[in-house]
Amino acid sequence: MIKQIPQIFSIFLVKFHAVRGPEIDFVIPKEKSYIIAGYPIKENKKSNNSSTQKLPSLFPNNSQKAFQDPFALNDNTNISNSPIQLTSSKPQSRRPSSTSFPPSISASDSSHLSNIHNAIDFNSISSILMPKQVLYERVIKIHHNGYIILGYPVGVRGPYERNALIFNFCFVLKEEVDSSLYNAVVKRFGQLMKGLEIKMGFLRNKIYKSSLKLLVEKLKDDLNMFGESQILLKLPATSVGQDQSNVEFNIKIFPSFEKIIQVNPYDVPILIINANDLVQEGDDHDIGMERVIRHINNINHIRRISQLADISENRVIYILQHLHYYGCIKFTEIFQFSNNYSATPQLRKLLESDELQTECIEFVITKATKSNNMPSITIIFRLYSSLKGDMALSEWMLKHEVDWRIIDIR
Repeated sequence: MIKQIPQIFSIFLVKFHAVRGPEIDFVIPKEKSYIIAGYPIKENKKSNNSSTQKLPSLFPNNSQKAFQDPFALNDNTNISNSPIQLTSSKPQSRRPSSTSFPPSISASDSSHLSNIHNAIDFNSISSILMPKQVLYERVIKIHHNGYIILGYPVGVRGPYERNALIFNFCFVLKEEVDSSLYNAVVKRFGQLMKGLEIKMGFLRNKIYKSSLKLLVEKLKDDLNMFGESQILLKLPATSVGQDQSNVEFNIKIFPSFEKIIQVNPYDVPILIINANDLVQEGDDHDIGMERVIRHINNINHIRRISQLADISENRVIYILQHLHYYGCIKFTEIFQFSNNYSATPQLRKLLESDELQTECIEFVITKATKSNNMPSITIIFRLYSSLKGDMALSEWMLKHEVDWRIIDIR
């Protein structure tokens, strides 16, 4: 389960134009156009009209040659089957000094631009979002001006200019969020769009433009709110007499787990969920795991659990690593009254959550404590706060007169 869903700031589509090079086709939501592109994205109703003003070239001469044949490879190109990820902390600007970009901006647009401090410089990263063919269908990650941009460039052969359609749906997130959860999402969405383009010209046909925007907008909203998106979109017919077609797909964010950690025989496992939830029923239950869980009392170390459960130490370590991987336990050091302990700044969270306070009281009391003699959260918080690491725990207990019959100090 994902505790907090990383929020998508924006999604934009980049296409490679046969004359102008990489350009942004649209931005979702539309009001983020100033930040993503530096100017408002306007629809070109007559994109093939010769009177349409051309944007300045985004590439030096040698870069333009790379797109003469989008699928051409150099003889010395080395293609790896493993996923490739690019990271650019400070992309070098390639904006021509003699031209302005965009060609024309209204006075109202200029007032908006003056208020943007962290706009994305598309000109400086366009060649990364539209790379050479060796990086097609690879997740690309760019750190840029406080944002993370995830892309999955795709090239489709067909009856296009230069015999190929090159596009990239780019997901923009704030730099402080965990973007790794979206790697699979960006890849899957790019593959789905490639399949739809091959099957029905979904990106090529302008009749689908509004449907495409609606699809991307729903995807962004669903992922931000629910962490998954189930989309069923009815597409208009492209010719007279043709039936409507439907687009249906599911995309979900899956949590990423930490790597298996190394544990030692003297480490103490601490359950952070109810032990009863770990016990399986039926024929497929794990007897070894049940025996290990039975002896986890937040005091016994791994070697002691191995002795009590009559299971080899290596087997116990393997089981506990498995439980830690799925967030069921944590590890701490052996508890000793001769040790010095101190509270961390995380203690303040105890005052912010009623649920955490209830769990804390149940955790620290002894089994003999009666319901009418439960310690208050005020007493418990005061005791935790007094742990400053300046004396042994045995001395601390005497100084603060801790009633060991009610509170299990361990």
